[in-house]
This record gives sequence, C-alpha cells and structure tokens, in this order.
Amino acid sequence: MGTRLLGDAGFGPTVIRITALGTRVMLARMVSHNGVVVGHNDEHAWSLTARDWCRIVG
Repeated sequence: MGTRLLGDAGFGPTVIRITALGTRVMLARMVSHNGVVVGHNDEHAWSLTARDWCRIVG
C-alpha cells in the first residue's frame, strides 16, 4: 500500500501515499485534500521540506 503522510501548508490538510523515495524528493500520490478524496491518482514529486509531515498509522 505505501506509507501515508499528513501535512498542512496552510491550505488544509493533505494526505499523500509514498510510491518511491529518492535522495532529495519522493514520488507520491495525493489521497485527499481538506478531507475530500482526490479523484486523480497521478504520481508527482514531493519535497518533505515544504511542510511538517506526520505518518498516518493504521
């Protein structure tokens, strides 16, 4: 399934699912934003420095 992370950059909470890790960025798919499930599941590069992230367990 992949590790899910929750972060908020001031526009509401975003949940992403990690699909691949690199040394500076990772690939992930957005699962939801502001509590709404995202219909598209395209992979994008994400940086962990853009916001504080916490792992979703379970």
